[in-house]
Amino acid sequence: MEWLNRLNAVIVYLEEHLEDGIDLTRMAQIACCSPFHFQRMFSYLAEVVTSSMKGKDFDYYIAAPSDMAVPEGLVEYTVPSCTWAIFTCVGPMPTAIQALQKRIISEWLPSSGYEYADAPFQI
Repeated sequence: MEWLNRLNAVIVYLEEHLEDGIDLTRMAQIACCSPFHFQRMFSYLAEVVTSSMKGKDFDYYIAAPSDMAVPEGLVEYTVPSCTWAIFTCVGPMPTAIQALQKRIISEWLPSSGYEYADAPFQI
């Protein structure tokens, strides 16, 4: 339920800043998550892509666990320790995964008792 309260606070921020500009980082702070997670969750719930508000595209990553040195041109990211929920996704891609993510954010998370962590969403 706390997540929905935070999203309501984001809506208030949006309404107050329509004329003078919207700061995606500030919206993410209000929602208590990273800008990456905020963009994805807000777009599923509001059916508005935040990149259209900012004129930017999302960043996507392909990752694998490794002990090797990071090759030039790539970056290293350490996944934080968290409690992870695992969901089964069945159906044609990409619509099946998009529908699953929307249900997780709009239905499961608000009623689960868990808080959204600042950790990567892994598929």
